[in-house]
Amino acid sequence: MVIAFIGMGLNPVECAFGIELNHCTLARCVAECKKALQDKYLSAACVMGNQGKFCICLG
Repeated sequence: MVIAFIGMGLNPVECAFGIELNHCTLARCVAECKKALQDKYLSAACVMGNQGKFCICLG
């Protein structure tokens, strides 16, 4: 898991991190990110990496 502090456009982002999901779907990714970030959730996306698919959460 990687945590980074970044800023994007008009919507400041406090953190970004990845969650390993073997069968990442957008619906599952959003659900996992909302569970982890709760009211700080901004967005989620599935991406392909060396180890397979994983979910990127922004909050």
